This record gives sequence, C-alpha cells and structure tokens, in this order.
Amino acid sequence: MSPLLMYRHNRKSGYVFTTLVLLVIWSAFGPVDCLGQARDRSVFEWLSLFEVAKASGSESRLQGIVRQSDQFQIQAWHAELLDLPFKQQRLVLQLYEHMAKEEPAGNWDTHLGLAAWTLQVTLPDSLRPIMRRIIRRSPQKVPVECWELYLADTLRLRYDPYELLEEATWLEQGLRKREIYQPENQQEVDRLRSMVLDPLTEFLTDCDSLVEVYKPALTRAFLPPQKARVFMLGNYLLGCQMNTLQDSLVEVALTYSPDTYFLRLAALREEQRGEYLKAVELRRKCLRIEPSDLMKAHDEVKLVWLYQQLGEFRTARIAGEAALKLAPNRGEAYFALADLILASAPVCNFSPFERKALYWLAIDYCEKAVMREPRLEKEAAARISQYRKLMPTRAEVQFHNLQTGDSFPLGCWMNVAVRVR
Repeated sequence: MSPLLMYRHNRKSGYVFTTLVLLVIWSAFGPVDCLGQARDRSVFEWLSLFEVAKASGSESRLQGIVRQSDQFQIQAWHAELLDLPFKQQRLVLQLYEHMAKEEPAGNWDTHLGLAAWTLQVTLPDSLRPIMRRIIRRSPQKVPVECWELYLADTLRLRYDPYELLEEATWLEQGLRKREIYQPENQQEVDRLRSMVLDPLTEFLTDCDSLVEVYKPALTRAFLPPQKARVFMLGNYLLGCQMNTLQDSLVEVALTYSPDTYFLRLAALREEQRGEYLKAVELRRKCLRIEPSDLMKAHDEVKLVWLYQQLGEFRTARIAGEAALKLAPNRGEAYFALADLILASAPVCNFSPFERKALYWLAIDYCEKAVMREPRLEKEAAARISQYRKLMPTRAEVQFHNLQTGDSFPLGCWMNVAVRVR
C-alpha cells in the first residue's frame, strides 16, 4: 500500500503522524514514481497529498502538486466533489484559490467557479464571497452559471439604493470586460446585464431619484472618489445628463483616484458631448495604467475613431496598427481602419477614380479582419457587398489601362498601393 493510501486509511485509526513521516520519506526519495502515476490518482488521494504539503509549509511542493493535478484530473474531480467529506470540499476551494493567486494567467478561476457552483447546496455560507472574489478577479473566465448564481443570490438581498448601485458598478465593470474578451457571447452578456439592472431600476426609476440618493454630498459639493464612480455609472446606466456642478465633482474624483473603468466612462461621456480632445486624453491615461493587452487594443480602436473626428488621420492609423499588434487574434481594428480611409477621402486631392479605388483598400481590410477573426464574417460580408457597388467598374479599370491584380498607388496621408479588383 502506498503512503497516500495508508494516510487515507489511517486518518480514521489515529496513526496520522506515523503515516505522515512515511509520506515525507517516500515523497523525498520517490517523487518520480509519485508523479508518474498521476493519471490514476483520485481526488481523495490528491487532496491528502495537498494537505500534507500545506501543513509542511513547502510552497514549492504545494505548487508542484497542484500543477500536476491541473494537467490530469481537474475535470474528473468535479464529478467527485459532492462525495467528498465537508472538510475536503473546503480544501478543494482553498486549493483552487491558492493557484488562482499564484498563476493568474491560468484557468484556476474557471475551476474555482465550477467547483463553487457544484457545491452550492453543501457550502452556502462560503459560496457568496468566493463567487464575488472570482467574478471581480476574472470576470471573463468565470462560467456564466456562476454569474447567474451570484446575481440571483446577491442582488436580491440588497435593498438600499446606494448598495444596489455600488454593486452594479463593479458588476457592470466585469460585464464590460467579459464583453470585450468574449464578443461572440454578446447575447449572454446582455442577459446578465439585465439581471444587474432590473433590481436597480426598481429603486432608481429616473435621473431625479438618482440625484436624491446623492443629494447630501452634492449639496456640500463634495463626493468621495468611490461614490463619484458609482454616481457616474448611475448616470450612464439611466442615460442622465450631468450638470456643471456634478461634472466638477467627477473631475476631482478622476484626479485623485483614476482607474481604467472610470476613465473609460469619462471618455465616453466626452465623446457623446463632442469633446474629442478630452476623450483622447482620458483614453491615453487609460492606456498608461491598463495591464491587459486586449483591453489596450480596445482603447486603441476607440482612439482611431476619435482621431478621425479630429482630422488627425495619420495618428489614427498608428492607433489602429497598435491595436492589431496588441491583439493579434482580433480583427475589429481593420473595420476601424476601413472607416478611417473612407472618411478621409474628402480631405485628399483625389480624382473621382482614386476615390472609388479607396473601396478596394476597404475591401482588403475587411478580408483581413475575417482572416484574423472568423466571427466577423457576417459584418465583413455586408460591408464588402456595399463597397463593391462603389468601387471602380470594369470599364473604368480598363480605361485607366489596369487589369485585375495590378497595384494602384494611393497617395495623400495613406501612401499605399492597393490591389486592383
């Protein structure tokens, strides 16, 4: 019998200390054999080994054990969770929590969410804080079932308008991130968003009710940064227009305590007002403190449009190219670049034929978008169908002594050669 099996057997008999000594000796002299049989380990055996490593305080051994479990039997464990003793159910959650912190780029938050969802009946007291932590930490990785469980169980328990709004602040932030990371699941995100907003709108029916919640702070012309964020989100969700005093309070909050989500909301507010320079400044601030390349790419795509509105076409193209480098598997930046070159045509001294030739370049961008991200095929097809109606006709191509496949130069700020179609 292996020391692991002896440990399981002897826990009930009281010979734990002797077995632990044997296990330490065995693991010291036979680690290859231990890990070599990893595929045959059950969740019971892995947790026994995890308990020993945790008790010994050996961080490296603890991480090694958990990484082995990640390679082999994580999915199988979920089927065994409900058969575990109560103490070991908690240990599974601790194991996932530990590795989620050690390896944030891994899938541990997904495992943790699935485990918590599986144990929702047996661990109700532990469920809510676990769900809250993993949704805040990795909103894009947490299974949708965990979102639904948290929203159904938590939002209905909050009856104070400010608490509801504060809860909606970080939930909406997580949903926005999930939306960017999983654009193919937009309907799912919309459904979750409605679960966030429905209880909120029961208390905040209009903009006046929102101001009433913050009236004392607004009257004193003082709004702490956290409350400013929540107040701003409330205005955003309800579609309210903020007055000059409220604007100044938000500006103070941005100065003293900026974060990426708050900066993006502020940028959106300036975009809607036509204050494009201010919006650019806020997006640039966001880029400086955002750790995620994918989220940075999202901001760069927004900057393409903003610089386009300002007539800074070369700078807009640089932003689009930056987005493509930051997110090599995303193609939305190509759509932004297609819009950019078509919008800039009036400022270039192009002939009628050259203006039509821009649509060849726009079609190229749409095709590249689909090559990077096949889910964009439907939108790309709709764009290409429209562009084909506006590009040079065959007669016009022949008139300019061109053939399909030739290169045609486009000057102005673009300075590129486009393939004749």
